[in-house]
Parts: sequence; C-alpha cells; structure tokens
Amino acid sequence: MQLKEYFQIVAFTASEESYANAILDFIDPEGCIFDLRLYRQHCVNTEHGHIKDLRVIKNRMLKDILVLDNNCLSFAFNINNGVPILPFYDNANDEELKHLTFYLSCIFEQNVSDVRDHNQEAFGLLKLRENHIKEKHGNTELE
Repeated sequence: MQLKEYFQIVAFTASEESYANAILDFIDPEGCIFDLRLYRQHCVNTEHGHIKDLRVIKNRMLKDILVLDNNCLSFAFNINNGVPILPFYDNANDEELKHLTFYLSCIFEQNVSDVRDHNQEAFGLLKLRENHIKEKHGNTELE
C-alpha cells in the first residue's frame, strides 16, 4: 500500500523550521510527499516540552487525523489521535514502518469513522494517562 494514495501526509515536527526543512527537502526533493509542513512555531511550548496541538490543522476534523510520534508527550493534547512509534536509530532490522503501514492500511480498509476510537482500542493511551494521574495523586477517581 502506498500511503500517499490514501492519506494526506503532514510533517509536524517540534524542530526549528530551517533545520526541519533541510531534512524534509532531502527526503522529498520534489515536494510530492508532504501536503503540509508544521514546525516548532506551530506547537505549544510547555514546561515539559513542545506539544503538537492538532487543532492548528483547520481544514480537517480531529476524528480524521492521526499523529505519529516516538514521544507520546508530543500529542498529549490529542492523546487518542496519537500513534506511538519506536524511535529509529540506524537499525538494519527496524520494522516500525512495516508495522505502521499495516496499521494505517487496516484503518483505511475498515473505513474507520473516528480514528480516535480505533486508537483508544489499539493503544489505550487515555486509560494509561488516567491511571498515571490516579497513582500520582493517590486518587481512586478523577475529578
């Protein structure tokens, strides 16, 4: 499956624009892969780092947007839109892209109406966050 045939692809990075563009231009010299590029200035700077707020993408509904990142904090504002991925460190045995392509193919083939529901079932990140908050604050219920 060629993902570009079925999805719009946006590069959304917490990196500075000039640095990111050098890399993205190397990956996509013809400008055919990425429909949009978003950078650090499009993130929300918090005490914990830069968070990608998907609401900056005005022409799409959140139910239709996935954000892929090796840092779950980066999609903390839209946790059920997030697809956690493993970082890449020049590993010849890396298969993360193959797993990601399979996951995205399933979303497309199943004609998922809300990616957030699908992600919640697949990854359970919202429950993980809620359990972390409960443990941190010693609460049995969230207020």
